[in-house]
Amino acid sequence: MSDLISRQAAIDALDKRFDSIPMEQTTEILLLRKDLRNLPSAQPVQWIPCSERLPEDGNYVLITTFGKVVASYFDEKVDVWRSEGAIYGTRTVQAWMPFPNPYKERNG
Repeated sequence: MSDLISRQAAIDALDKRFDSIPMEQTTEILLLRKDLRNLPSAQPVQWIPCSERLPEDGNYVLITTFGKVVASYFDEKVDVWRSEGAIYGTRTVQAWMPFPNPYKERNG
């Protein structure tokens, strides 16, 4: 899983590192600060209680049931969770979360 960092911490580190640069290079630093401020927020994937909401019908997600994590999907037609070789009633599943993004190799 990738690290989540504070946007402000990154800007502060940038400012600290480049606080003594020549005036002609400050434009680049200001543009970089602006780019950092405009990056989308990274949100960690968290468990969503079934009492709050359910995933879209038919989309595979991770569920917690009987103390384990299982890949499953919610079948609205019959109000059950389905997975490979098992069916779970709505009262046995406490929470769900979307799958994380697939692994991508780092370049360099």
